[in-house]
Amino acid sequence: MLDMEDLQIRFNQYNKLYSDDTEYKKDIYLYTGDAYYKAGQVERAEQIYKAYLSQDTKHRNHIKFDV
Repeated sequence: MLDMEDLQIRFNQYNKLYSDDTEYKKDIYLYTGDAYYKAGQVERAEQIYKAYLSQDTKHRNHIKFDV
């Protein structure tokens, strides 16, 4: 069984150490949210999904297109 406390520690470490990551962020957030959902912690899973979507939206808003 997955240790949710350990998962939270590692998720926090990832966010602290790799806040600018764009290669693995989606997978990490989806995996972590899914783990919380499967553990019955639906509200925490929702928070993680919303945090990812919020960050992803901010990233997309900074993209500039040459026309």
